[in-house]
Amino acid sequence: MALDFEWSFQVPAFVFAILGWIASFVALLTPAWQVVYVRELQHSLVFIGAIAVSLILHTGASIVFMFFSQLVEYRFYHVSVSGIYEKHRGYSVYTEFFAIFLFFMSLIFAVVHLIQSHRRGYASTPTKSADSFVGVGPYRHVESYYPRPGSSSSQLDPFENRFAMRELPPLPNGRR
Repeated sequence: MALDFEWSFQVPAFVFAILGWIASFVALLTPAWQVVYVRELQHSLVFIGAIAVSLILHTGASIVFMFFSQLVEYRFYHVSVSGIYEKHRGYSVYTEFFAIFLFFMSLIFAVVHLIQSHRRGYASTPTKSADSFVGVGPYRHVESYYPRPGSSSSQLDPFENRFAMRELPPLPNGRR
């Protein structure tokens, strides 16, 4: 029993290509849910770089495809059989150009976001503070020990900022 050579290797190649594409997509998305704030700029640059590489590859592949598809048409014109193999651009070309446009817009938005967050000088992710607990019961000292980002009391010395070492809040009055 001989295996059909084309079928036996084409299907696994397609499956492995799809699995590789999914794995690379997940790898590009991991900075979205595994952000280490020390490396937030690095994640943003990797994300922008991945978008730029994808944009360049899509644009290059589209230009090469259009160039090579025109070569065949010119060959038929030289042997004077034009009209028999007449070519028309289908919707797939316009879909690919739309995808290139979307990649370009994604790259522009990502770069603008990176520039804006860099100009602000702090992390662009929203942080939740315990404003409702400030000055209430045993939580009245929360603001002094856990300051809001950007406030003057949140400026720690570099050693504490690097290792997040802070002193513990004082014990409640009944525990002293």
